[in-house]
Amino acid sequence: MNRRTLILGAAVVIGIIAAIALFNYVGGIREDVEKEFALVPVFKADQTIAKGTTGSEAANSGFIVADEIPRKFLPQNRVENLDEIARQQALFDIPAGTPLVKSMFVDPVVQVASFAERITRPDLVAVTIQVDQVRGVAGLLVPGDRVSIFVTTEFKQSEELQDFQAIRGAGYCTQDISPDNSYGCLELKPARSLFQDVKILAVGKQAALQPGEEAPDQAQQVAEGILTLEVPIDAAQWIMSVDSASLYLVLDPEGFEPEALPPLDPFVDRLPGEDSAQVTPYGPNGLEEEG
Repeated sequence: MNRRTLILGAAVVIGIIAAIALFNYVGGIREDVEKEFALVPVFKADQTIAKGTTGSEAANSGFIVADEIPRKFLPQNRVENLDEIARQQALFDIPAGTPLVKSMFVDPVVQVASFAERITRPDLVAVTIQVDQVRGVAGLLVPGDRVSIFVTTEFKQSEELQDFQAIRGAGYCTQDISPDNSYGCLELKPARSLFQDVKILAVGKQAALQPGEEAPDQAQQVAEGILTLEVPIDAAQWIMSVDSASLYLVLDPEGFEPEALPPLDPFVDRLPGEDSAQVTPYGPNGLEEEG
């Protein structure tokens, strides 16, 4: 075998080795690329998930869907199981199309630094009153409820109205009192409307819940009857000007529409239930269930 043949054989061997090395190199790059762009399962927001929405609420409402994205774009701490965020709440509004990560959801904890942040408008203030359970709807009030505030009063007779004869003469009563007090002039302690549709901002130290918050045990706070109301400052002045012992609250229902209530006469001849048109507080037919 001559020298030229040996050189040619060596060149062929080197070429084969180089080709194998190049093939392995290109194959490695291709494998890395395929690995980076391999599709990985994720959960994403199909619609905007509002701040404070729990993971279970979002999932049940169809706001969360399963999807796939390339591994290269896979976020850290992605949500792999919806049970991980079921009881947690969205920390902020999560836009549609966003892959979900665990840091987007938080446990229900207090996140408001200042109580002033609870006041919803800059023209409102917080004012606190205290009522017992009888005057405070049996302690059933919770933050976010709305109430109407009444003031119970006592009739103050003037010097001109010192007896029932003068009272009748003034037009308050028309019937004499019967011997058994079954009819005739009756003295009331009229309740007057101070304000209606007043929002309760807090009960005790527990305020209306914000997104990410969980209500603690309010038993003691409710029993104390300490209520903080959200009202304009001039309304707060009225509330502070009335003896808290004379306040009486009623709970307003959903859809309540406030309307002015004229004051009651301090003396009356008959009570509503003695009038066939007012025998029930709902009218002559009583309380009828809505069909």
